[in-house]
Amino acid sequence: MKRFSSLRLRMIAAFLLVAVPPMLFSAYFAARLLSDAFDRNVQQWLTETANFISTEVDELVTDAGHASNVLADKLKQAPSSDLALDRSDVALLSSLGVDIVAIYDENNRLLYSSIPLDEVTPLPDRSTKSLFDVTSNGISRLTAGAISIFTAGGKLRRIFVGYWLNDTINAAASAITSLEFEVFRNEGGRLVPMLPKEKQSLHNIPPSAEVVALLETTNASVPASGTNHSIYRAVYSGLKASNGQLLGVAFVGFATPQSLFDQIGRWHLFLEMALVGGGLSILAGLWMSGLLVKPLRALTNGVRSVAKGDFKQRVQIGGGAEVEELAVSFNAMAAELDRLRSIEAELRNREKLSALGEAAAMIAHEVRNPLGIIKTSSELIRARAALTREEERVMSYVTDEVNRIERLIRDFLEFAKPTPPVFKPLNLKDVIDRISKVVGPEFKHRNITFKIEDDTAGSKVEGDPDQIYQVCLNLILNSMDALGTGGTIAANIRKMRAGVVLRITDDGPGIDTEVAAKIFNPFFTTKATGTGLGLAKAQSIMTAHGGSLIFSAAAGGGAHFDMIFPERTGQAA
Repeated sequence: MKRFSSLRLRMIAAFLLVAVPPMLFSAYFAARLLSDAFDRNVQQWLTETANFISTEVDELVTDAGHASNVLADKLKQAPSSDLALDRSDVALLSSLGVDIVAIYDENNRLLYSSIPLDEVTPLPDRSTKSLFDVTSNGISRLTAGAISIFTAGGKLRRIFVGYWLNDTINAAASAITSLEFEVFRNEGGRLVPMLPKEKQSLHNIPPSAEVVALLETTNASVPASGTNHSIYRAVYSGLKASNGQLLGVAFVGFATPQSLFDQIGRWHLFLEMALVGGGLSILAGLWMSGLLVKPLRALTNGVRSVAKGDFKQRVQIGGGAEVEELAVSFNAMAAELDRLRSIEAELRNREKLSALGEAAAMIAHEVRNPLGIIKTSSELIRARAALTREEERVMSYVTDEVNRIERLIRDFLEFAKPTPPVFKPLNLKDVIDRISKVVGPEFKHRNITFKIEDDTAGSKVEGDPDQIYQVCLNLILNSMDALGTGGTIAANIRKMRAGVVLRITDDGPGIDTEVAAKIFNPFFTTKATGTGLGLAKAQSIMTAHGGSLIFSAAAGGGAHFDMIFPERTGQAA
């Protein structure tokens, strides 16, 4: 669970809140816009189809008007008042598709009819082109017709020419194959389908009372959506007579269980979108939170390590400007804590050395007097008494041990209470050359090669010549002890950013890691006759000069001892 910290969970939740709801809302509104646009296009398509039916009817009405005018002009020349059409005229009209021709007098009395005719509704007293409800042999039919008024033999007459709409409706139904189509005829307020039963559709239902009321008051098509759950989109178009009477209703549409938006907006579709979007958001959240939390986790681990005392801990810088600034601050803090701990350790060491120095001075004062008496007494005995060879050998042992203890006390006092350095401009190469001349015979005797390299062009440092000489001599003698017989010792002087560095290198067996951690501790030595103060005193001298003495293992064996001298104001080249 550590990998899924509260921060990562909050980031994943933020991704979900930022991504999923806007996605669902945008999908909803996009579906709504697409649905509305599609609905408008479908509505326009259905309206244009309904207008096509109206156009077909209007063309029939216009043709009927032309035919009635032609017949009226011909009948004006009739010789008698009893008008009738000859067979050739009726045949001609039939070939042109005319289904009925009737002539009325001014009292609406039927004078002539090409077919048995019961009634024409409405029958106006003026010339007009319109739809009519014509009853023949007891059967009512919608008819596209026209009435023309003329005078023949001094009497007012009206001629009616009509086309049955059944054939036109059947032809339209055959042409409109992708839509549901039907025409309802108004029979005394009851709307009855006109198409044959084999062409009728179960989806086609008569318009509701609300739709009929709208059709009676307007000449435009009326949308039928919502009148029944089985109808997706449809329009009703009214078929009216010239007096505004609603004789029929044309239906154009198609059926589907639901509207487009209802199909797009199904809850399970949005649920699937939410699940997919949520899954993608979680994956993106895991990926992004991993990138963002990784540097924070590194910082957390670093803080824990520092809290446990590991001031060497550093974190990688990265993760954005803010996190990088935090990482840089953390690294600076850890470095400062490490420096403060080093200073604290140095202060404690100085306190110990100070206390040790005071104790050493007191002990040396108490020990030196007895040692002096022992040394003087032994020398007097050796000078005045006639000693045997064995007694002489014993007395020499006493003198040697007294001298050794004096040297140990002197070294101890010099380490515990070092003499402050007297700074002078100092050429390190001159110091090394001096040691080379002093130790040269021993180098030759042990077959040791000594190399000197100065890459500073004679640069000088400030230091105490005798103390620096003592440190360099101590390091070179240690290298000689490590080499034994044969080998190479090199002294390299170079400039670095920290100052001037004198490196003493040998190609001996090197120093074990466990031993290397203790070599600067006072009284630690691996030599049978050593005091263990040489390297500790050398480091103390370098510290007094403001520099440092650092050990590192050489590549391929051997040891490096770097004497680092800081830059000083006024340092001469």
